[in-house]
Amino acid sequence: MSNKFTPGPWHVAQGSVFAGVGTEVEPCIAHMDREISNGTSPTERDANATLIAASPELLAACEAALAKFRLDGDDAEHLATSALRNQLRIAITKAKGDSK
Repeated sequence: MSNKFTPGPWHVAQGSVFAGVGTEVEPCIAHMDREISNGTSPTERDANATLIAASPELLAACEAALAKFRLDGDDAEHLATSALRNQLRIAITKAKGDSK
């Protein structure tokens, strides 16, 4: 399945998340509400923006890790990685908006 999202890298500038490197023009990926009344502190808001900006790289890392685990097989020796593989699959599915 091809990606449905704007390709990375993304970065944070002025409280928003932008595509590209070092630009503050369209496309804006996410605008973080800067109002104090929204229930989040400026520190939490900035941390949320940073996490969103890392999303393309995090997805790529999850996909690479899952591909590596698939090479290792599913025998009893790899039970410890079985739960991790499942977590990776769930995260990748959620990130891509797939319903599988």
